[in-house]
Amino acid sequence: MQQIMETLFDIVYLITVVSLGIIMIRKSKGVKEYLLFGIMAVVLGLGDSFHLVPRMIALCTTGFEDYLV
Repeated sequence: MQQIMETLFDIVYLITVVSLGIIMIRKSKGVKEYLLFGIMAVVLGLGDSFHLVPRMIALCTTGFEDYLV
């Protein structure tokens, strides 16, 4: 149950953060602060995806042990 709920939460989180960031960038209309916060949201979402996507893959497959280096 944890695998399903954590994976769903991560997917919703990543989609929401990146989408809101893109919307903020597109609607900034020259307001530097609005543009900056949009860029920060996109960078946050993309940065979090580097550790959340592999975690989701490990949770939904054979587990963390098979992915240790």
